[in-house]
Amino acid sequence: AQHEMRDLALRVLDTPEFSDVFGPDSLAEVPMAATVAGQVIAGTIDRMLIKDDAITIVDFKTARRPPSAVDSIPESILKQMAAYAAALEVIYPERTIRAGVLYTQTPQLFEIPQELIALHKNVFVDG
Repeated sequence: AQHEMRDLALRVLDTPEFSDVFGPDSLAEVPMAATVAGQVIAGTIDRMLIKDDAITIVDFKTARRPPSAVDSIPESILKQMAAYAAALEVIYPERTIRAGVLYTQTPQLFEIPQELIALHKNVFVDG
């Protein structure tokens, strides 16, 4: 079972879209705050990679029963990641914001589609 967990963890670290966010150029435990549509959004981003064209963030979750698909990620987590994305768009206006959630129990990494981020971000922008 230990070897299986190790292999799963290494597979997560090797996920092509997110491998850099676990690399030497990434940042860990990044405090962030910004005002979006008159509302202050603050938090700590577990992993963050800043590039010229994009910002990639990953939040770690320790749920005992992690979801098996993006569609099953709790709405509260989607709202949290959308809030982080909205704040980062204020801080880095010219860059694409990519967000992922890493469930450490499985371990499994889900990229949150831009449409889902936009849907939950509208609460801040339109609200």
